[in-house]
Amino acid sequence: MNIFKSLEAAQGLYNRAALSGIDADQAAWAAQETLRVGRAAQEDQAKKSRSRIGRVKSALAARNVDVGTGVGLDLVEQQRDISAEEALRMQNAYAAKSLSFRQKASSARAQRDIYRQAAVGQLVVGAAGAYGDYRFATRQKGTGGSENGVQF
Repeated sequence: MNIFKSLEAAQGLYNRAALSGIDADQAAWAAQETLRVGRAAQEDQAKKSRSRIGRVKSALAARNVDVGTGVGLDLVEQQRDISAEEALRMQNAYAAKSLSFRQKASSARAQRDIYRQAAVGQLVVGAAGAYGDYRFATRQKGTGGSENGVQF
């Protein structure tokens, strides 16, 4: 492989590394954005839950049911439990989605590093090949200097 092909291959690998780096940055951003959206959705859900609990209390109070004891308290507590489960389910869903993006970012960073190493390897191969071609050419012309007293 001549030096120009090695340079071309190294440039292609470097470009792939750059694209993988962009993919990693985008995935990391998506992971953070997913968590931000999840927090906002949880806050909205908490407001809805408080409203629902308030409606349950109002409905019970309108029927002269004490919400501090007995069945009234049980119904209010049941609504709180349902709300807590919904919040936990929502938190887990957004966390899982964020984790998926973080894993994608990690994979893209690893791919970027592999491409970078391969690009450096291509440059080394090209340079070694160019040096070998130079040594061969100078030996053919007899201008390569001498080694151990032998003229090249």
